[in-house]
Amino acid sequence: MPEVDQSEDYDRIRRKVGGKTTKQTLDLLQNQDHIGSMKDELDVAHQTVLYHVEKLQAEGLVENTGEEEGRTYYKITEKGRVVLDGMNVPAY
Repeated sequence: MPEVDQSEDYDRIRRKVGGKTTKQTLDLLQNQDHIGSMKDELDVAHQTVLYHVEKLQAEGLVENTGEEEGRTYYKITEKGRVVLDGMNVPAY
């Protein structure tokens, strides 16, 4: 389990990013992924996934890991793992 930064308010972050699709997006990003793959998995529009990824990035929960073949890849951060560990992720 990642080390918990005691100065962070993880409960506040969980409430802020606690929507169903945001939780599912964070869960999918435990493995590096790109928007196109996630939209298919979640059965939502590209813009919807991008919105949730950007929301998670703003909180430092996911990071851009680079581009390949015109696709931008993302992955959960250690902070994101701590937040995800305290969430109940709905099935997708």
